[in-house]
Amino acid sequence: MSGERDEFRRAGADEVERMLSAARDRLAEARRSRDEGRGECVGDAFDGLVRARAGADGMVSELVLDPRVMRLPAIDLAEGVRAAVNQALRAALGDPESPVADLAGLDARIAEMQNQGLRQLAMIGESMDDFLRRAARR
Repeated sequence: MSGERDEFRRAGADEVERMLSAARDRLAEARRSRDEGRGECVGDAFDGLVRARAGADGMVSELVLDPRVMRLPAIDLAEGVRAAVNQALRAALGDPESPVADLAGLDARIAEMQNQGLRQLAMIGESMDDFLRRAARR
């Protein structure tokens, strides 16, 4: 009977470990998809007369000014450049105002929970064995 309990306990622990490992794999895949999905993005101002291109690395790779914007006052041109660059960066890096999951922190927390869960499952199994031994003596 003890062998059956051990097998049942191992099967339960294996199932918990399998589920948590699968969750961690899905989390890693989500992180890869998020990182790969961000390429270069474009922002514009003044109906496309000012265009900026930025990458997920946070770098502006291109800034294009149509010659017609050179007639604008310097302060307006500067505002258009700033708006186009910020729009491109926001698209490439994600909106800083939107909530972003800390995937690395979440992964570490899942691993911690997995380890803690397996330790607790082992403790429960030991308690059950102890209880059954005492019950058998009576």
